[in-house]
Amino acid sequence: TLFPYTTLFRSKTRQADQYIRATQVDQTPTIIVNGKYRVTIGSANAPQSASDPDKVIELVVWLVAQESAGKGVH
Repeated sequence: TLFPYTTLFRSKTRQADQYIRATQVDQTPTIIVNGKYRVTIGSANAPQSASDPDKVIELVVWLVAQESAGKGVH
C-alpha cells in the first residue's frame, strides 16, 4: 500500500517546513552552514559582488572551513 510512504512524505515535508522557518530561509538560493550561518546571494556584501555566485561560493567554502576547524565565526 502507499499509506506508509504518504505518512513518511508528510512527516518529512513537515520537518522541512519547520527547518525553513527556524533558519529563516526567505529566498532561493539560501545555504545554511552548520545550522549557524545563513548565506544568500546578497551575503557577499559589496554591491558589485551581491549577484556574483563565485563570491557566495567563496564565502560558503570559508565558513565550512572555519566550522570544520572548530573555529566558528565571531
